[in-house]
Amino acid sequence: MVHQDPDSHPLNPPQTLHEIFPPVQKSHILNCAFASWHTRYKSITPKARTIPLTPEFLAYLREDGIILPDDEDVPPPANAAAGSDDEEMSAPSNFPAGEAGDEEDEEEEDSARNPTQRFPQLHSQIKQTIATLGGAVTPKLNWSSPKDALFMSATHTLECRTPGDIYLLLKSSDFITHDLEHPFDDTDPSDTTPASSVQYHLVLRKYFNMNPALEFRTFVAGRRVVGISQRDFNHYTFLGELKSEIRGLVVGFFDEFLAGFPDGDFVFDCYVEPTARGGGGARGRRRVWLVDINPFAPRTDSGLFSWGEILRLRTQEVDEADEDVVEVRLVESGDPEVWGFGTATHSASKLPREVVEAGAQGEEAVWEFAMRWRGIMQEIERGEGG
Repeated sequence: MVHQDPDSHPLNPPQTLHEIFPPVQKSHILNCAFASWHTRYKSITPKARTIPLTPEFLAYLREDGIILPDDEDVPPPANAAAGSDDEEMSAPSNFPAGEAGDEEDEEEEDSARNPTQRFPQLHSQIKQTIATLGGAVTPKLNWSSPKDALFMSATHTLECRTPGDIYLLLKSSDFITHDLEHPFDDTDPSDTTPASSVQYHLVLRKYFNMNPALEFRTFVAGRRVVGISQRDFNHYTFLGELKSEIRGLVVGFFDEFLAGFPDGDFVFDCYVEPTARGGGGARGRRRVWLVDINPFAPRTDSGLFSWGEILRLRTQEVDEADEDVVEVRLVESGDPEVWGFGTATHSASKLPREVVEAGAQGEEAVWEFAMRWRGIMQEIERGEGG
């Protein structure tokens, strides 16, 4: 009869990921903020600009509701010329007393909340940066991009051509809210660095189409690469033939550029160009780009690995010169686990199309939709009661 260790009995509650994870320092979270490392690695990252954010802009992001800017280049004058038709117009005589004045108050309130007037210099800087980067950018804050808000985008991508495009994605994203409200969640409680000390930046990257099959998430522990995961959860047949090349490119990229990162444990995202430079052939070499650096923490998506696997690899003793021990994990054809990735990305963050369309048309459309919905629910209740 086999005697089982009581500590491993299946009825004993398993340890949570947070219980087995090494303490995450707040300094590590700050080191992974884009503005903290971008200057150092600028030559190996796609073209981008960082813009320090003002308290007014941060307050705008935190507010309920979405008010987008009027991007007209020439705003209407504050006061119309004396004697103009606009000056002489008055409310119709059959308007109830005070209604015209109420309308003016509402217009003044909306005007005061318009982003172009609340932070005009920052708004102008964002417009100029978009133009500098070719007219199309992808936005993110310190750590996160608003990928969960793509349902709000007309193109269903992160491509933004106006400040309003950027504001819409940022204000619709739970990922951005997490950056703002919970930057130090699950970090070492003995570190008293306050969240209010975080300097937030808007990161604008020049937009370009990346082949999703060639994006990889790389896990670094103890200053060595311990695992490489495909980022897109779809099967690509050609990747199997490139596995060895991908391993060599990514590990070599880390050794050459990222081995000196301030922390020994971190996660970086990279993109491997689809074609080799230098004319191709045996002498050609694909270029690798650094896309992002993420905390080595439970909050970071572990891709096709589990964090338990990554932590075991972290403590595994290997010959540092043998890069072949680094596993490149790809989505395999027919792998039953792949079916677990079939749900649409960030589907939990999506809203019904009618809600999105009403939101894009303004507050009145949202109110009208709410009233229609209320009427529908009342009809249903009456039907059930009858």
